[in-house]
Amino acid sequence: MSPLIVSCIVFACTFASALIGAALQRVVPEHHISEESKDTVKLGMGLVGTMAALVLALLIASANSYHDVQVPKLLSCPRILFF
Repeated sequence: MSPLIVSCIVFACTFASALIGAALQRVVPEHHISEESKDTVKLGMGLVGTMAALVLALLIASANSYHDVQVPKLLSCPRILFF
């Protein structure tokens, strides 16, 4: 699938879930919408965001270390070919 189709599908799913959430807000009992529940959801979302940032940072560090190992090998190839 092309990236445009994938992005349209992701947008449609996100928009549909927002509409479903807005519709369910009227049906959910009041004790689930209290300030304490909202704080718990905020805390959970903060944890998910932090973990995603950590995983992304580890991925970038791994790619950087692999790149640092490969560059000297690539730079030594012309020396071998000329000798």
